[in-house]
Amino acid sequence: MGDRFHQVSERQLEQLARRLAYGSNNEAATTAVIELMLLGGSLATAWGLPPVTQWAFEHPVDGGRIDVVLAHEDGSATLVEAKGDIEACEIARGIGQLHYYAVVFGRPARLVLCSSAPVGKAFRAIQACARAGVQYGFLPSYDETRIYTASLRDGCVK
Repeated sequence: MGDRFHQVSERQLEQLARRLAYGSNNEAATTAVIELMLLGGSLATAWGLPPVTQWAFEHPVDGGRIDVVLAHEDGSATLVEAKGDIEACEIARGIGQLHYYAVVFGRPARLVLCSSAPVGKAFRAIQACARAGVQYGFLPSYDETRIYTASLRDGCVK
C-alpha cells in the first residue's frame, strides 16, 4: 500500500484539487479528502484501521451507493459514508444509510461516518455515532488538505 503514495500523478492531484475548490461543505470535497489520504497511504492509520489494499467510490448496492468501500489486508471491509455538512439531519441520515448498507452489502463490515468538520463542531456527531455503533472518521480541514496536496505535488509525484 505504501507504494501507492509514489504513484500519484499530477493529473490525479489536479482533479482532486478541482473537487476541493468547489467548497468546503459538500460531499464531493469530502470524498476528495478521503481519496488524497488513500493515495498518500495515511487513511488507515488516521482511522485506526488495518492497511487498505483496495477501495471503490460510489459502490452500487440495492437501494443506493456506498460512498467508499475499503478492502483491508486482513480480508475485512469498511463502509464509509462521507458528509460535507455536520448538521443533525445529515448525521442521522448518514448513520441510517450506513446501517442499511451494512445489511445489503452482503458481508460484515466496519461502518465509518466522516466529515471535515472541526472536532468542536463534530462533538454531537461523534456521540451519535458512538451510540449507533458507527465509528466517526476524522478528516483534515480543507485548508490542511490543500497543504497536503501541495506537499504531494512537490515531493512525491512521479
